[in-house]
Amino acid sequence: MNATFTRLTEGFKQWLGILGYEASTVKSLPRSVNHFFEHMQAYEIGRLSDIAQNHIQSWYEGQKPRKSKLTGELLKNSTLNGINRTMRLFSRYLEETGQGVLTIDIPSEDKEPPHREILTREEVQQLYNATDETILGLRDRAILSIYYGCGIRCKEGIFLAISDI
Repeated sequence: MNATFTRLTEGFKQWLGILGYEASTVKSLPRSVNHFFEHMQAYEIGRLSDIAQNHIQSWYEGQKPRKSKLTGELLKNSTLNGINRTMRLFSRYLEETGQGVLTIDIPSEDKEPPHREILTREEVQQLYNATDETILGLRDRAILSIYYGCGIRCKEGIFLAISDI
Protein backbone atom coordinates (compact mmCIF):
# COMPACT_ATOMS: atom_id res chain seq x y z
CA MET A 1 0.00 0.00 0.00
CA ASN A 2 1.26 3.50 -0.70
CA ALA A 3 2.74 5.66 2.05
CA THR A 4 -0.22 8.06 2.23
CA PHE A 5 -2.81 5.33 2.69
CA THR A 6 -0.58 3.52 5.20
CA ARG A 7 -0.14 6.74 7.20
CA LEU A 8 -3.90 7.40 7.22
CA THR A 9 -4.68 3.85 8.32
CA GLU A 10 -2.09 3.96 11.11
CA GLY A 11 -3.33 7.38 12.21
CA PHE A 12 -6.90 6.06 12.32
CA LYS A 13 -5.73 3.16 14.49
CA GLN A 14 -4.02 5.53 16.94
CA TRP A 15 -7.05 7.84 16.98
CA LEU A 16 -9.33 4.93 17.90
CA GLY A 17 -6.98 4.03 20.74
CA ILE A 18 -6.92 7.61 22.03
CA LEU A 19 -10.71 7.69 22.01
CA GLY A 20 -10.73 4.58 24.18
CA TYR A 21 -12.10 1.99 21.79
CA GLU A 22 -11.61 -1.66 22.75
CA ALA A 23 -8.31 -3.23 21.65
CA SER A 24 -10.14 -5.61 19.29
CA THR A 25 -11.89 -2.65 17.63
CA VAL A 26 -8.62 -0.72 17.34
CA LYS A 27 -7.20 -3.75 15.55
CA SER A 28 -10.16 -4.66 13.31
CA LEU A 29 -11.53 -1.34 12.03
CA PRO A 30 -8.30 -0.21 10.34
CA ARG A 31 -8.27 -3.55 8.48
CA SER A 32 -11.55 -2.59 6.79
CA VAL A 33 -10.07 0.76 5.84
CA ASN A 34 -7.00 -1.11 4.56
CA HIS A 35 -9.19 -3.26 2.28
CA PHE A 36 -10.86 -0.10 1.02
CA PHE A 37 -7.50 1.48 0.17
CA GLU A 38 -6.29 -1.71 -1.51
CA HIS A 39 -9.37 -1.56 -3.71
CA MET A 40 -8.66 2.08 -4.55
CA GLN A 41 -5.07 1.26 -5.49
CA ALA A 42 -6.27 -1.56 -7.75
CA TYR A 43 -7.97 1.21 -9.73
CA GLU A 44 -4.76 3.28 -9.61
CA ILE A 45 -6.14 5.75 -7.09
CA GLY A 46 -3.32 6.78 -4.79
CA ARG A 47 -4.57 9.97 -3.16
CA LEU A 48 -7.52 10.64 -0.90
CA SER A 49 -8.56 13.64 -2.99
CA ASP A 50 -8.93 11.38 -6.07
CA ILE A 51 -11.55 9.15 -4.43
CA ALA A 52 -15.00 9.98 -5.80
CA GLN A 53 -18.39 8.83 -4.57
CA ASN A 54 -18.70 6.36 -7.45
CA HIS A 55 -15.42 4.71 -6.31
CA ILE A 56 -16.79 4.34 -2.79
CA GLN A 57 -20.09 2.97 -4.07
CA SER A 58 -18.30 0.52 -6.37
CA TRP A 59 -16.15 -0.73 -3.49
CA TYR A 60 -19.18 -1.13 -1.23
CA GLU A 61 -21.17 -3.00 -3.90
CA GLY A 62 -18.18 -5.35 -4.17
CA GLN A 63 -18.60 -6.21 -0.48
CA LYS A 64 -22.13 -7.54 -0.94
CA PRO A 65 -21.25 -10.71 -2.87
CA ARG A 66 -18.29 -11.40 -0.59
CA LYS A 67 -18.40 -14.50 1.57
CA SER A 68 -17.61 -14.61 5.25
CA LYS A 69 -14.29 -16.27 6.04
CA LEU A 70 -15.89 -17.74 9.15
CA THR A 71 -19.12 -19.20 7.76
CA GLY A 72 -18.54 -19.27 4.00
CA GLU A 73 -21.93 -17.59 3.54
CA LEU A 74 -22.62 -14.17 2.04
CA LEU A 75 -22.01 -11.29 4.41
CA LYS A 76 -25.08 -10.45 6.46
CA ASN A 77 -26.68 -7.02 6.30
CA SER A 78 -25.51 -6.36 9.86
CA THR A 79 -21.91 -6.98 8.74
CA LEU A 80 -22.35 -4.68 5.74
CA ASN A 81 -23.78 -2.03 8.06
CA GLY A 82 -20.73 -2.48 10.29
CA ILE A 83 -18.45 -1.86 7.32
CA ASN A 84 -20.51 1.22 6.50
CA ARG A 85 -20.19 2.50 10.10
CA THR A 86 -16.44 1.89 10.01
CA MET A 87 -16.07 3.99 6.88
CA ARG A 88 -18.20 6.77 8.36
CA LEU A 89 -16.02 6.73 11.47
CA PHE A 90 -12.92 6.88 9.29
CA SER A 91 -14.46 9.85 7.48
CA ARG A 92 -15.01 11.54 10.84
CA TYR A 93 -11.38 10.87 11.76
CA LEU A 94 -10.20 12.52 8.55
CA GLU A 95 -12.34 15.60 9.11
CA GLU A 96 -11.52 15.98 12.82
CA THR A 97 -7.80 15.69 12.18
CA GLY A 98 -7.89 17.99 9.14
CA GLN A 99 -6.53 15.37 6.76
CA GLY A 100 -9.25 15.55 4.16
CA VAL A 101 -12.84 14.78 3.38
CA LEU A 102 -14.22 11.41 2.41
CA THR A 103 -17.98 11.56 2.13
CA ILE A 104 -19.54 8.19 2.82
CA ASP A 105 -23.06 8.36 1.45
CA ILE A 106 -24.08 4.72 1.53
CA PRO A 107 -27.54 3.88 2.83
CA SER A 108 -27.79 1.28 5.57
CA GLU A 109 -28.98 -2.19 4.70
CA ASP A 110 -32.31 -3.41 6.07
CA LYS A 111 -32.12 -5.17 9.39
CA GLU A 112 -32.58 -8.89 9.16
CA PRO A 113 -35.14 -10.41 11.46
CA PRO A 114 -33.44 -12.79 13.85
CA HIS A 115 -33.78 -16.43 12.87
CA ARG A 116 -35.38 -18.36 15.69
CA GLU A 117 -36.27 -21.97 15.51
CA ILE A 118 -39.04 -22.57 18.00
CA LEU A 119 -39.52 -26.13 19.16
CA THR A 120 -42.97 -27.63 19.34
CA ARG A 121 -44.28 -29.03 22.62
CA GLU A 122 -43.69 -32.52 21.28
CA GLU A 123 -40.04 -31.70 20.47
CA VAL A 124 -39.48 -30.25 23.95
CA GLN A 125 -41.07 -33.37 25.44
CA GLN A 126 -38.71 -35.52 23.35
CA LEU A 127 -35.78 -33.63 24.86
CA TYR A 128 -37.02 -34.31 28.37
CA ASN A 129 -37.70 -37.94 27.51
CA ALA A 130 -34.12 -38.31 26.25
CA THR A 131 -32.85 -37.79 29.79
CA ASP A 132 -32.65 -40.72 32.17
CA GLU A 133 -32.66 -41.14 35.93
CA THR A 134 -28.88 -41.10 36.33
CA ILE A 135 -27.14 -38.15 37.93
CA LEU A 136 -26.21 -36.83 34.48
CA GLY A 137 -29.74 -37.31 33.22
CA LEU A 138 -31.15 -35.39 36.19
CA ARG A 139 -28.58 -32.65 35.60
CA ASP A 140 -29.58 -32.43 31.93
CA ARG A 141 -33.27 -32.25 32.85
CA ALA A 142 -32.54 -29.43 35.31
CA ILE A 143 -30.63 -27.54 32.60
CA LEU A 144 -33.52 -28.00 30.17
CA SER A 145 -35.97 -26.75 32.79
CA ILE A 146 -33.92 -23.63 33.42
CA TYR A 147 -33.37 -22.85 29.73
CA TYR A 148 -36.96 -23.40 28.63
CA GLY A 149 -38.65 -22.34 31.85
CA CYS A 150 -36.77 -19.04 32.00
CA GLY A 151 -36.42 -18.55 28.25
CA ILE A 152 -32.71 -17.88 28.51
CA ARG A 153 -30.27 -17.93 25.62
CA CYS A 154 -27.33 -20.30 25.27
CA LYS A 155 -24.68 -17.74 26.35
CA GLU A 156 -26.84 -16.66 29.29
CA GLY A 157 -27.05 -20.27 30.41
CA ILE A 158 -23.31 -20.77 30.09
CA PHE A 159 -22.60 -17.83 32.40
CA LEU A 160 -25.42 -18.61 34.81
CA ALA A 161 -24.28 -18.81 38.42
CA ILE A 162 -26.00 -20.75 41.19
CA SER A 163 -26.67 -17.43 42.93
CA ASP A 164 -28.74 -16.36 39.87
CA ILE A 165 -31.26 -19.13 40.45
